[in-house]
Amino acid sequence: MLRKKISALLLVTGVVIALATQSCTKSVFACFSTDMSQDSLHINRVVTFNANCSSNADEFFWEFNNNPDSTYFGSVVTKTLKDTGGLTVYLLVVNGNKSASTKQTLYVKP
Repeated sequence: MLRKKISALLLVTGVVIALATQSCTKSVFACFSTDMSQDSLHINRVVTFNANCSSNADEFFWEFNNNPDSTYFGSVVTKTLKDTGGLTVYLLVVNGNKSASTKQTLYVKP
């Protein structure tokens, strides 16, 4: 009877260790969307940037036009469009020692 309990405990422990190991190997993926279509991006509009389509990330770092003074944190951020022309949006997502990034250039109309 004791031998069966020990075997069952070892089996359960092995399953838990296997699941923990699998979760450590998941890759991180970065993506984002906006709450407006490209045709609706006009100067002085407030746009919401949403990185919830990213996977296995727990930290989110945004930068707009490669400007360190324009850095935001969080999976969802808002920004007022101040200038016309190209707006390059960089997103870096992190989970522990793993990271992924993406960038997209949006065009802001007058």
